[in-house]
Amino acid sequence: MGPASVEAIKRGEVGLPYDVAFVFAEVNSDVVHWQLDESSELGWKKIKTNRYHVGRKLFTKKAGVEAEYNGINDAEDITDIYKFKEGTEEERMAVLNAARGAGLSFLFEIPAPGKEEVEFDLLDIEKVVVGNPFFIQVEMANRVGSQRTITLSLNANSFFPNGILAKKIKNERHIVRLKPYQKEVLRVRVNPEEYLDNLVDYSLIKVYAVATVKETQQTWSEEDDFSIEKPHMELYTRGFIEVGREFTLEIRLTNPIRRVLEDCWFSVEGPGLKRQMRINSRNIMPGETITNTIRLVPDRPGSRTIVVVFHSRQLTDVVGTKNILVRG
Repeated sequence: MGPASVEAIKRGEVGLPYDVAFVFAEVNSDVVHWQLDESSELGWKKIKTNRYHVGRKLFTKKAGVEAEYNGINDAEDITDIYKFKEGTEEERMAVLNAARGAGLSFLFEIPAPGKEEVEFDLLDIEKVVVGNPFFIQVEMANRVGSQRTITLSLNANSFFPNGILAKKIKNERHIVRLKPYQKEVLRVRVNPEEYLDNLVDYSLIKVYAVATVKETQQTWSEEDDFSIEKPHMELYTRGFIEVGREFTLEIRLTNPIRRVLEDCWFSVEGPGLKRQMRINSRNIMPGETITNTIRLVPDRPGSRTIVVVFHSRQLTDVVGTKNILVRG
């Protein structure tokens, strides 16, 4: 975090240098949903506050431990260093302290939304493997004895790691009529053809849902972030691995999407390579598994990591890693 004081971040002392306010927002800000309201002095009304979305877990790289594929064995949990436990009085006071320091304390004095007659829940999307569809699902439950008419807007967009939206993937509007005490789940399918050409760095997707109840003007909103998982690249070594002795690296990858992968190539970093090696490859048909073999000669002993990245016009940044021990 550079020169920003960790203790200042924990206490919400955002007036101190340097970038304490920015870091505090990264680890412990509230996510507030607003709606235009001309009758309000601010011109907006607050419809929902999520106090738990930001900073649920904070990790740093643990020294002296190598990462496993898709593992977090090399992660060190530092959440308690940067913030008080969520929901505690100390944590709330830190947020209010930061709001006062930024001149925004008046936002926390706006009355919270009233009692909700219709309950909503945007179901989390846990895991999506590239090439498969995913589903946006909103659960709705009418808790009163009268019909309720709901306007529901659903959006899915790709976004960059800094939070900036990149490309639109899905945008739909639905009218749902709930009978007294009725429950319903609205399910919208997003096909791979709709998102494959719109993904950006790290294949991050944000789903956003907004609903309004016609009879009561009740409003609700929710969002869910997830990433599209790239295929697993398998790396195998053949032969005894020691300094000055050649061994073989086998790279195996399966095309998981229903498209031909064109302009394919692999970049390889590993022992004995002074610079990144590029290996051009032929086109890969849908569902096809391709295998490439290269030979490496280590020049130094010790623990080493081989990193292979696959690129193509239709599918990029598929990463495979393998830890090896080079004997002297």
